[in-house]
Amino acid sequence: MRVPRQVILSGYRWFVLRVEGSYEKRAATTLKTYGSEGTIPDFDLVRRVWAPYTILKTQSSGGITKYRRTSTLPGYLLVEAILTAPLYAAFRRPQLPHVFGWLRSEGCWPSQITTSEVESLRIRETFNILEPADPIVRLVIGDVVEIPTLGLSGIVLEASSIRIVVQVGFFNQNVPVEIKPALFSSIIKTS
Repeated sequence: MRVPRQVILSGYRWFVLRVEGSYEKRAATTLKTYGSEGTIPDFDLVRRVWAPYTILKTQSSGGITKYRRTSTLPGYLLVEAILTAPLYAAFRRPQLPHVFGWLRSEGCWPSQITTSEVESLRIRETFNILEPADPIVRLVIGDVVEIPTLGLSGIVLEASSIRIVVQVGFFNQNVPVEIKPALFSSIIKTS
């Protein structure tokens, strides 16, 4: 006999999890592993765990062209699921490596992402190969920039030679997105 589940939101929806930056792929693998073991309750209601990526084309000193996968949304992982109370609780304060929990939205958990935002990321992931380019112009805090890999513009919160953090309007809120050094050349200064 099947026990009915306490469903919070019916129907599959996309939610956002915060994960350790540069470990998006490992966090996705961790979730799938722990879910298949039964450690995460109601994980069978998770349809997809997705870390959007960009392909970066680089040229080695020997003239060899290499393609490397890099995260489009460092620090975030997208989960498509039917949200139940046990699944919500399991991801609110998870005891899982590289996974921090739900992204908050307007004071509550979890933040949802619209289908149009998901489709935009899918299209960019499919057709996005970044070519090496000249270094970007020097950015300062407060500059408005465009991030072609996301199709968004935002305000620079932090800028150094090792990291750039841009506040963008995404996930129905303003969130900081860290741009990896390999993607610095893809940023376009608009102000």
